[in-house]
Amino acid sequence: MKIKTYLIIIVILIIISLLILVKNYNENIVGGKGTDAIELNKEDMKICCKYTDEYGETKTCTILNDPRYDCKKLCSSRCII
Repeated sequence: MKIKTYLIIIVILIIISLLILVKNYNENIVGGKGTDAIELNKEDMKICCKYTDEYGETKTCTILNDPRYDCKKLCSSRCII
């Protein structure tokens, strides 16, 4: 009886894992809403601020010049805005 129960549990787990595998295989990778048409050029970038890293080098925090992106949300960890 125990062997039969273990076999049934194993078969059910294999079926569930195969269903999850097929579901994940069939899904498309989503990179973000509407990002497929974005082309990155330097003219399309907005400089939010300049900051100094731990090695003393001056870096810039730049984001895409688009209303969907906000300097305060994306660069606040590096810069004082």
